[in-house]
This record gives sequence, structure tokens and C-alpha cells, in this order.
Amino acid sequence: MGAKFQKFNMSFTLNLKKIFFDSIKAPNNFFQEGQIINYVDIGASNVKNLIFYSKFDFLNVFLFEPDQRAITSYLSSKERNLNLKIFDKGLWKNKGKKYFYQFTNQASSSFFQPNLKKLSNYNLGVNLYHIEKKILSEVDSLDRLLINYNVDFIKLDTEGADYEILLGAKKSLNQCLGIVIESQFFERYLNTKSFSEIEILMRKKGFEIFMLNIEKWSQDNFYNIDTNIKNVWADVLYFISIESLIKKLKKLTKKNLRVLLVKKIIFLMVMYKMHDSSLRYLKTIRREKLITENEFIEVQKFIKMNINSNFSIIIKDFFRLIICLILLPSILIYTNKYIELFKYCIEKNLRNFKRLVTFNLKNKSIFRNTGLDIH
Repeated sequence: MGAKFQKFNMSFTLNLKKIFFDSIKAPNNFFQEGQIINYVDIGASNVKNLIFYSKFDFLNVFLFEPDQRAITSYLSSKERNLNLKIFDKGLWKNKGKKYFYQFTNQASSSFFQPNLKKLSNYNLGVNLYHIEKKILSEVDSLDRLLINYNVDFIKLDTEGADYEILLGAKKSLNQCLGIVIESQFFERYLNTKSFSEIEILMRKKGFEIFMLNIEKWSQDNFYNIDTNIKNVWADVLYFISIESLIKKLKKLTKKNLRVLLVKKIIFLMVMYKMHDSSLRYLKTIRREKLITENEFIEVQKFIKMNINSNFSIIIKDFFRLIICLILLPSILIYTNKYIELFKYCIEKNLRNFKRLVTFNLKNKSIFRNTGLDIH
């Protein structure tokens, strides 16, 4: 009964994601047969990403996750496809064995022990970081395990092990076009590297920061909507700099390989909704005469078909909120999932309104988060 419910629960979650989350529109012939984007998901604890992975047959996805609780979720999902490869082991800078700590909160599990002294300073507390099990796990480097593949993109969410994994991915980083790293602003786990140290490494490899999705934790119960809550960690989105990309393209003597590389990075940038940046990259590549005018038009069309009007975004998200309200009875079975979804719909609609006002009232060349006002 438990296994059947888990499968039904997984199916319910993924079907909701199909309805409530946007996806990329790509022409069927944008990538030709045999042309593949190798996407590496390290610390793949979020099974919800499967709905995106299974949408495109040109995505070759490698999942690395040492926590068997997450692996079980993937194996029970109906969304698996032929381009999905699961590695039930951890990554490190070299081959060996290390202890993996399974916490009460599965997504926080790590190869490092929690810094309970620091964590106790936040309202979140330390309960989620209670060690339930200590497992001796096999580890290896990304470069060794994917020695026969060219890595195009890396998603890195390993609760403190990011720096060590990057040291074992030197070849992969030289091939890589973009990477998302969950980077911490204080030592949540003992003896781990911080954002600043990872940023130095990434800059040396020719990458630039494009976006930070920051999580903030409150440190006391006395705060209001005007309070500046402390930054704790962020998903940091990097892409190879335009200068490094141009050098890489100029080294390719075959025209079809140049066009493929351009399509890959543009697809990845659009995937993360970096619409204006992808257009700027594409125009720079055209100016350098690295693609033809027809190739430029084809890729530009792909970018623009994924830039919806503000009106359509607002209407679509409003109707999603209505659907969410219609699904209210499901709260009796899926309480946590429904509350999470409802909060997402409310926040998305409010964010749409805030962005619409910001984009219309401010200088359209400069955008800045407010929050450092003093009085």
C-alpha cells in the first residue's frame, strides 16, 4: 500500500508541475538528430525537475545523488526517459570513500557535519540537521565518471561539497557553458568553503555571475515587512563570459560545430530566462561573423518565441491561482504540497504586479532591489 501511494503521490506532484510551471518552447528541428546537450545534476534531491528533463529528447541528463531516499523517488517516477542516467554515489575531487550524513531534512544531507553553533543563531533551528544515519559512501570525480562525455551544463547543489567537486571537474569546467551552484554566505557545514572562494575559482575559469536566487533566514521573531532579513545562501547562476565564448567558437573550424555550440548556450540561457543576455550574446556572435544571417534569424526566433507579453504572463498566472483554489479539497490529502503550491501562486502573482510597476516606473536600463534604506 505504501509503495502504491508513493507512486500516486509522485504522479500527482509531477502533473501539478506540468500545469503550474512554465516550460521552454522549442521548434522540433532546433537541434538535429544526434545533437545532444549533456546536463549534469549533482545533488539531485528534487525529483520535480524530472518533468523538465523528460520534455526534450536532446537533453542527456546525468543525476548524481548518494542519498537512497532521493534515488527511490526517481525510480518510482513515471517520468523516466532513455536519456536519464542515475549515479547513486557522491562526487568529490578524487576517487575514494567518505562518510555521508543523512539528516532529518533529506535535502540538507551532506558529506559534512552541520555547524550547529552557527545554525542555532537562526529561527530555523537545528532540528532539520539532526543526523539520522552515517553511511560510508563511494565518491569519485566528475571528470573520471564522465570521461567520455562533453559536459554542457552543471547544476550543483551538494550542501557544502561544491568546492571539492569543482576541483575534480577541471576538464568538465573547460567544456561547460553554464553552471548553477548553491553557494553559502556563512559556514553552515563545518570546514566548507564560502561564496567568495567559489567565486574566485569560477572567475579564473572564465565564468560570470548572471543571477543570484537568495534565501534569507530570520534570526529572531521580531521583524516586519520592512525588515532586511539576513542572506544565508543563494543559487548562483554562471555562464561562460562572452569573451571566453568567442575564443571557444573561433577554435572550432567546422561550421556545424560552431552553430551547435551557439544553439546550446542560447537554449541554456533561455531555460533560465536570461532573454536579454541571450540576445546580446547572439548579436555579438553575429558581429564576429561566426554564424550566418540565416542562422542568426533562426536562433533569434527561438529566443523571441519564449518571451511572452506581460499581459499573457499576468493572465496565465492569475488563472493558475484560480485552478489552485478549485483544487482546495486536495488539501485533505496533500496538505504540505497544496500549501506550498498555493503560496507559490500567490507569490508569483504579487511578484508579477511588483515587476510590472517597477519596469514601467523606473529607468528600463537599470534595475535594483530596494532594501538598504536607512532612517
